[in-house]
Amino acid sequence: MGRWIIDAGHGGKDNGAIGPGGRREKNISLDAALEAKRVLELNGEEVFLIRSNDIYMELKERVTYANGWGGDYYISFHMNFSDSDSIEGTEVFIKKDNSKSKEFGEYLLGKMVKGFKSENRGLSEIDYGVLNSINIPGAVCLGDYISNRQVERNFNAEYFGRVVANACVQLVGKIPKEEGKKNKGIKKEVTKDYGWRVCVGVYEDFEEAKRVVQDIQARGVSNVYIIPYIGKSK
Repeated sequence: MGRWIIDAGHGGKDNGAIGPGGRREKNISLDAALEAKRVLELNGEEVFLIRSNDIYMELKERVTYANGWGGDYYISFHMNFSDSDSIEGTEVFIKKDNSKSKEFGEYLLGKMVKGFKSENRGLSEIDYGVLNSINIPGAVCLGDYISNRQVERNFNAEYFGRVVANACVQLVGKIPKEEGKKNKGIKKEVTKDYGWRVCVGVYEDFEEAKRVVQDIQARGVSNVYIIPYIGKSK
């Protein structure tokens, strides 16, 4: 089992790239991230979603949350953009001089190119604030060029998320589960389709929040997470 940090690029006042028809990168990124989370959790993986709705977050906030949760891999969903409306293809950015990130990025790129049947635009090492500030292997996945009218019109954000999530599931040695498919000869496992979430509190200081988590874990509760909260603490 892996622990995955999923980051939907841009958000809120930051639209990211905007296609010629008005489609916004921030929305594609979020839809892809939400679907990736769903698929990963369906397959028993642990997921920390940095942005779960349309909010603006500084890069330093993303770094704080990513390093604070302590996952195994970091994935950021984005789209690409060019001044030319004919360019298309899939690309992955990774942190500089990091062999594990390079291996991870090459693996994801291969799966995406195969899944999208798109042009391989390669793997690039870049100076990207979040990638170079996190403590784990990471990759920025750029699905395709939103500046291309056909891509903008046809690109399926949820499929983007599924392709990446299934690649991650395979990376940790599992066969991805797919909803809606029946496995002959295998007894169907009956599970509840609901559960109860318990929230403890809101803290202005990140270190204080970590101490609360450690205290709860010391009582034998392992599934404890810190998640972003936009608002005032009480």
